[in-house]
Amino acid sequence: MMLNNGKYNCRQVVAPTIIEKLATGEDIDAFSNGPDSAGFMGTKHWSYRVQWCVRHTKGKEAFMALGIHIQYIYLDFERNTAIVKQSSQLVSKDDFQDT
Repeated sequence: MMLNNGKYNCRQVVAPTIIEKLATGEDIDAFSNGPDSAGFMGTKHWSYRVQWCVRHTKGKEAFMALGIHIQYIYLDFERNTAIVKQSSQLVSKDDFQDT
């Protein structure tokens, strides 16, 4: 649905303006100075908006939703690709799983 600009089964379920607003992200510098800016997200190419991390790298723009038990959704609009990882780690967050 997200990759189809808010449509599912030829029906508009989320307004395209909402997805466009999401794609703009927020302040990259503010995110880069925050506690979640580490590893690959510490590259000054990411921001955060309404539960989505937004990648602003030219030619590699994407959205990513992260769960606390290491599950995620990664959406690459340019390549029309969605990657979903489902999991349920015993510990919601620790240094070993965050690397």
